[in-house]
Order: sequence, then C-alpha cells, then structure tokens
Amino acid sequence: MSRESIRKIAENKPCTATSVLDLLRFVAPKMMQRVASHVTHGIADNLDDPKYAYYKYWSNPLETKLPDAPDMEIYYSYGVGIPTERSYVYKLSPTDRCKSIPFRIDSSVDGDKDSCLRGGVYLTDGDESVPVISAGFMCAKGWRGRTRFNPSGISTYIRVSAQTTS
Repeated sequence: MSRESIRKIAENKPCTATSVLDLLRFVAPKMMQRVASHVTHGIADNLDDPKYAYYKYWSNPLETKLPDAPDMEIYYSYGVGIPTERSYVYKLSPTDRCKSIPFRIDSSVDGDKDSCLRGGVYLTDGDESVPVISAGFMCAKGWRGRTRFNPSGISTYIRVSAQTTS
C-alpha cells in the first residue's frame, strides 16, 4: 500500500472504533488476521450460539456469559479521580521515518484551558490505567442482577476508590 493511499484514508476524517478497525485491516492485514483469530470486539446477538464457546470470545464480556454458578460472587474494585487516557488525535507519520507505522499521536494538539485534550491525548476520569467507563461497566450494568450476560444472577459488588496523584 502506498503512503498516498494511507493519507487519503486518514485525511481529515474522525474515526469511530469500527472505522479504526477497518483502517487497521487495510494498513496491517496480516496483523489483524492474527488478532481476529484470538480476540473479538463485537456484541453477541445470541449468547447460546455454540460459536461463543470458542476461547477467542472469552475475553469480551459482551460475547460471553458468566457461568451457571448462582452461589459465586464477583468483587470489582477500581479507582477514580486521576486523568486517564481515553482517545487520541493522530497524524500521518513523516515519510522519511517510521515507514512501517503510518500514524503517530499529534502531540501539538491541545484544547482550551479547561479542555480534556492535552498533547494529542483526550483524558477522562479513571485510575491512570483504565477509564471509569471501561472499568466499571459490566459490573455496574451488564452483570448486575439476572441479565443475558449473567443468567444465574451471580451477585456483583463494586468498590470504587478515590485516587490521588503524588
């Protein structure tokens, strides 16, 4: 693939998760084939479909259900209060460097004084490693009570810790 083709794909176009995956399939097809054989990123329509018993779905809580273990309990703990990376602003890498990596974070982009955009990185509340929206979703919503992802109603307990930067 030429740099011109990559530039046309990325030029002035906001990316969704789906469009980024499409772009990666175009830019790095062999890598994405390996990824696709080991992990998934979808949402299951029918969790009873036998294909979801395959290990590549187990890392995605939206494509697998909890076991039939009503006496089991899930304890989930995560931190809040520290700016945590959520998304990025990219630019095309220079043609003379990084030929195998077509994009890089555009560290020259900053938002307003009160913005969550700093140095090409959008920040949100989290524990410095995982944003709150990612960390607590399944325990707070997807697995709470008897749901399609928690058919036996396994009890879930959440502990949120306020973090401080040192």
